[in-house]
Amino acid sequence: MNIHLNSQQLIQNAIDAYQLLDQSLKACSEQGIDRLEVFDRHFYEPHEILTELLLEFKNFLESQYSSPEEKQNAGYLLEKIAILSFGSLKGYNNLKAYQSMSAQYDLLISGNSPEWESLFSILRIDDLPKGILLEAKATNGKINDSQFSRLCSLIDHNFSKSVGLGIFFSINSLSGLPEEREQRLRKASDGYLKQIIFYCKTKIPIIVLDKEDILQLDKPGSLIKILDRKIRELEEMTGTKIEPIQSKVIDIPPKFNDVLKWLE
Repeated sequence: MNIHLNSQQLIQNAIDAYQLLDQSLKACSEQGIDRLEVFDRHFYEPHEILTELLLEFKNFLESQYSSPEEKQNAGYLLEKIAILSFGSLKGYNNLKAYQSMSAQYDLLISGNSPEWESLFSILRIDDLPKGILLEAKATNGKINDSQFSRLCSLIDHNFSKSVGLGIFFSINSLSGLPEEREQRLRKASDGYLKQIIFYCKTKIPIIVLDKEDILQLDKPGSLIKILDRKIRELEEMTGTKIEPIQSKVIDIPPKFNDVLKWLE
């Protein structure tokens, strides 16, 4: 009997929640507000410092840096932008970087809050583990097959139960991706082919944010729009549980302490 009553209450709660959501969406429509825009802006409100960092990043790109020191600085700047932009997402509990002989990545962000769950639902990957694994690449070339395979392997062997989205945060895009003039050919090769195969095998999208995407990240809602678009593109091409955390955990190298202060 209690089970029946609990089930009825759950159903009623779901109906009440749906009605409240429906009323909110209608209110947005009546006021001429894009309801998707409202959600995007809620889940991603970039820190004001990002504008300054992106201007610095743009200057780096225009300077055509070539020396080892300049490349190192570009990589450091790219990591700062990645931490600050993904650290501006709502609802995460855990933000950390890690390096060892067996596994290296620049950022792992995860959570179990209702907002974080909702974010994964908006991106249509809510049936996957609620973690994002990011690798920043400040190299001159495109992400090649070898580099893409390494991230696939890292997710497959080290994070299969905790990561549901992989991201390359890179100056350039993925190798094998058709150029604009080649779109009709639907050609896939190199890293792009690996991306498609991995997604078909695991249903875990690994996407690439290149310089054009990164330069938009100081706009409210922009990161959500970019992630959604990239995942949709992968879905169209293919046709096709993290442990609870009670408090927010930040585990980032000391060299990024200035970035973490902005997130406080």
